[in-house]
Amino acid sequence: MAEVARSRSEQIRGNASVRLLKVAAYNAAADRAIASYRAKQLEFAQRWGAAWDRHNTVLVRGGQQAATENFIEGLVVGVVASALVAAAGAALFPAAAAAEAWSGTWFAFNAGASVASGVSGSYGADAIARPSVPGPTSGRRDAEADAWREIAQVERAARLVAAVAPRFGLEVGNAEYCIAQVRAHTERGSGDMSWDDTLSMVSTLANWENSMAGFDAEIDAKLAAMNQFGQSADAFQVPDVTALEKEIWYAWISQLSDDEVLDQDEIQHHLVSLGIIPDYFYMTDEDQHRAVQEAKEHMAAAQRPGPPPADQ
Repeated sequence: MAEVARSRSEQIRGNASVRLLKVAAYNAAADRAIASYRAKQLEFAQRWGAAWDRHNTVLVRGGQQAATENFIEGLVVGVVASALVAAAGAALFPAAAAAEAWSGTWFAFNAGASVASGVSGSYGADAIARPSVPGPTSGRRDAEADAWREIAQVERAARLVAAVAPRFGLEVGNAEYCIAQVRAHTERGSGDMSWDDTLSMVSTLANWENSMAGFDAEIDAKLAAMNQFGQSADAFQVPDVTALEKEIWYAWISQLSDDEVLDQDEIQHHLVSLGIIPDYFYMTDEDQHRAVQEAKEHMAAAQRPGPPPADQ
């Protein structure tokens, strides 16, 4: 029984230590990815503002009203950053998997924290380094780029994973304490706790360890996904102001219910200058209908990711 208890405690200590290292790696990858994303987000926001101003100025001159800026921005982001949004969605850590680290039998042996952290808890136990697991750095989100909030959820996901790290650290400590108690009983005949209490603590710790299956199944996949998100953020090229303005116009045209506004001189001439419509001598109703249909097709052609699953 003593050998089983010691072996199981050592296994739990090793598993918890590996989780700490993986959480640290996930957070480091999140730091890098979010830093790259923020730089692109700021660049996007600056160019978006200039592109929107151009679009809105033409509409004002043509006597038309702009659609809701946030709505249009959401459509444009779906077109120009669909791959980045998809990569961010894949990197999100399901809340349910991380939440298990806060539930189950954790509170049943949480009282052991004060014991495991004491000097006596390290008696006879092998020394083990407990990694420091920093959370992702914080920073303000640019208000002009709120349509990128889907990607910004990665920060929340990384923090959620970081929040469980102290629990794994305490799991390591409790496992060390169990190992020390088993050795004390086998080598000296007694320990700080009775033999029955020692076995009960090992059993409780093992039950909590079993509840970590969901977390363990996710962490490797999400670490790979976070790295992929970082690579996508690094590779993402923010369109220039003119390219963004064209996407704004496509989004705006695709939402028109009265497409006759396209033959308003100020608007028509500007769309011609951007290469969105041909330079008609006279723009017929059929030409206007065609322009709206082509704009709708343009928007539909983008592979825009759907919403993340409900548990993320």
